[in-house]
Amino acid sequence: MLSKYFIIPAIIALTLTTGISTGSYLTLKTSIEDSSKTYASTIKGGTDLANRQSIIEDSIKHLQSKGIKDNSDGMLFLKRYEYYLWEILKGNAFSPYKDDKVPPVYNFLSFSNMIYSETINKIVDNSLSGKDAYEGITGLFERAYISDSDKALDSYLVYLPSNYNPEKAYPLIVFLHGYGESIYLPMFSPGHNSFLAACESKEVIMIAPNGKHKIPGATLYRNAGEQDVLQVINLAKKAYNIDDKRVYLTGVSMGGNATLYIGSRHNELFAAMALSCGYLSSDINLDRLKNTPLYVFHGDTDDIVPVRSSREIVSQLKAKGGNILYKEFPGVGHNAWDYSHNDTSLIEWFLQYSKK
Repeated sequence: MLSKYFIIPAIIALTLTTGISTGSYLTLKTSIEDSSKTYASTIKGGTDLANRQSIIEDSIKHLQSKGIKDNSDGMLFLKRYEYYLWEILKGNAFSPYKDDKVPPVYNFLSFSNMIYSETINKIVDNSLSGKDAYEGITGLFERAYISDSDKALDSYLVYLPSNYNPEKAYPLIVFLHGYGESIYLPMFSPGHNSFLAACESKEVIMIAPNGKHKIPGATLYRNAGEQDVLQVINLAKKAYNIDDKRVYLTGVSMGGNATLYIGSRHNELFAAMALSCGYLSSDINLDRLKNTPLYVFHGDTDDIVPVRSSREIVSQLKAKGGNILYKEFPGVGHNAWDYSHNDTSLIEWFLQYSKK
């Protein structure tokens, strides 16, 4: 759901730095807006949001009366969703973005999963019992936190397998969304839904940080964006039993570029990496990636990030002796993730590798 107030300045910046087609981004913008409008009508027509708002407000007051601190996980979640619901009820959730405002709702699938009164009650009960506020919640959901970079209330997506057992260490996949996914892991991308199903079947935890993309413009996962990714990884490791030797990084489009950037700067964290529709930039040191297994995907008719971008990544890393695998999809445009992340094969490839 990108508005003209958001897309135009950021298009200019991305076009200058990456050579990405302006016309293609305007096409992408229209597709995103159309999909968001469809979902907006569904959620407004099928959910008693005012009732949910009342439940959340009462829950906040109840926790406060019991001495639960405002910075506790449960309270942060309730405040995050109080904000979401207020924005929707005021008619702002599907209106143009404003300067330096985060998207009113980050992910509508997660939102839909979390506003049930049973879920809210579970978070309240867990908070009162001194447990992890999210204990017993699986599938796709959000965890709220205070960002280290700007001290703002923020959230990241989690996919937790339904049979999660805290006594067992799980692989972790860090997913970096693309520029067009201000509502990341969006409902209109079939590849993302299939990838979540693959995480379930392969018993892998997935997290998706937002990357502090302010409006207008994006961090491109640099500076505060990079700090956000690292903070979210650490938060996930505190919340869940993560196998430090099996942490993997993947991203699409802008997130594919960020996979190379963050992966090269913090290669000690990741056992393997994969990118779809990614591209190089001058601040990426490929020498630091030559010992990390890398899977690269691209569609050969991509008119937003040209396929030559991935071919150049592959060529340079092969020349450095890198461990690199490349798959090019004939006739596929700027949606290669619908093919690279649409089954268990990428996760199976990841799981071959672990840190020494």
